[in-house]
Amino acid sequence: MSNNATAPPGYEWGERTKQGWRALKGYAPEKDWKTDAEEMRSYFGISRFDPTDFDQRDGRIASWIYPDMLIHEWDSKLTTRERGVSTLVRGKRGSGKTTLRDYLAIRLIEDDSKNLDIDCPNDERVVIRGRPDSSDWRRINHWTTLWLPSGCNARVDVRARSDDTLSVDDLARDVVYYDGVMDLLRQIEERPSGTINVVYPDPEFRECQEVIEQASGVPYEIEVFPESEPHEDYGATPTSSWWFCFLLARSSFGKLWDDDDNPMWMTVQLDEIVELAPENPPGGPKGHYTWEFVQMLTEMMIDTRKVGLSIIGYCHFTSDVASVWRKQFNVRISMPDDRPNPIAGRSSTFPAGWDSVKMEQDLISHHNPGVGLCYSESKFSKFSWDEMARQDSDPELPPFRLEIGKSADNRTFQTGGTSADD
Repeated sequence: MSNNATAPPGYEWGERTKQGWRALKGYAPEKDWKTDAEEMRSYFGISRFDPTDFDQRDGRIASWIYPDMLIHEWDSKLTTRERGVSTLVRGKRGSGKTTLRDYLAIRLIEDDSKNLDIDCPNDERVVIRGRPDSSDWRRINHWTTLWLPSGCNARVDVRARSDDTLSVDDLARDVVYYDGVMDLLRQIEERPSGTINVVYPDPEFRECQEVIEQASGVPYEIEVFPESEPHEDYGATPTSSWWFCFLLARSSFGKLWDDDDNPMWMTVQLDEIVELAPENPPGGPKGHYTWEFVQMLTEMMIDTRKVGLSIIGYCHFTSDVASVWRKQFNVRISMPDDRPNPIAGRSSTFPAGWDSVKMEQDLISHHNPGVGLCYSESKFSKFSWDEMARQDSDPELPPFRLEIGKSADNRTFQTGGTSADD
C-alpha cells in the first residue's frame, strides 16, 4: 500500500473525516466519510491491521501477545486479556520509538470490531504526553487535537533555521483549552472517540489536589504546589507529576461507558517516563512527593486496567525507571538497538518482577529500526511498522518548542491567542 492518496477536494487532511468534522463542527457528518484512522492509513500507506498475521505457524516466531495489546474487549472472547493493558517500551535513541508511538496511535484509534467479530468498538481516545522540549508528534498534526491549560502563558519557538513563525493554532487540527484536570477528562470523554490527543500539563495543577484527596485508595500525604504559589523552600511541583493526577482522575472518576453504551477506551502514551518515576525517587515536600506519587501509581495500575485504561510508557533504559512501577507493566517491547531481549536461563536479563521469559536467544538486536519484539512472561512475537513519512507535497512543521508558563525572558504569550512576539 503506497501513500499516494490526496486530501478530499476542498479540504485539508484531517478535516473531512468523521472525527475531524465532529471535532471542528460539533455534529456528526455524512455516514460515508472516512474515519481518522482510515485517512491516516491511506496517507501513510499503512494496511488494515490483521491479527491473523500473528497466528502460530511452523518456522515462525508469532503469538497473539501483540494483537492482545491493541485489541480491547470488556469480556474476552477473541483475545486473552480483558480491558486495559500496560506496556513498557525500551529503546535507545534512533531505535524508532517515536515512529512506533505514532504507528500504535493509528492502530489504537481504528475500529476493527466488525472485521474481528467482537462486541465492542475499539476506536480509542489516545492521549500522548506533550513535552515542552519535543515536537515529535508534528508528523500527525493534521489529525491531532492539542489540549492546553487555559489562562496560562504559551510560547511557540521554531527550532530550525527557518523564517517560519508559528502560532498555537498552526500546530494541530484543533486546539482546545481546559480549566483543570477533571475538566480535561470530561472534555476528552465528550469529544469523538477514535482520536489522537496531545496534552500539555497544567503548571497550576488546577483540580489536582481535590482529585488526590477525593480518590479512594490514596493513603499517602501528597500536596501539589502550582507555579503561581510555589513551596517556600522547594519551589513549584514539576509538571511531569501532573500526569500522576491525570491517571488518578481517569482511574477513579473516568466514565466506563459512553452515551452509546460502548466502553470508554483510553490509552495514555507517556514518553520519557523516567521523568515521572526515576529509580529511587525522592519523597516528601523536598522531593515534590515523587516517591508518594510513584507508590500511588503502582497501586493504581490494577485499577487502570479494570476501567479500560491502558498505559504505554517509553524509556531508554528500564533500570532508570522506578522498579516498583516498572514491575506492573505486564507487556514489554524491545526495540532494535544493539541490546538483546531477555533470554531464558539468564535471570539477570529478566524484567523486574518476572520469574521467567520464553525467548531462548537474541531475537531483536540485529534488526534495523522498524521491527520490535513484543513479549510477556509466557508469550512473544515479532512485529513491524511502517516508516510513516510525510508526503512530499505536505512537508511537516519545522521542529518547535511549546513552552507553557513564563518564558525564560519573562515575555508572556497568552493561551487562546497567538504566540508571536509582542
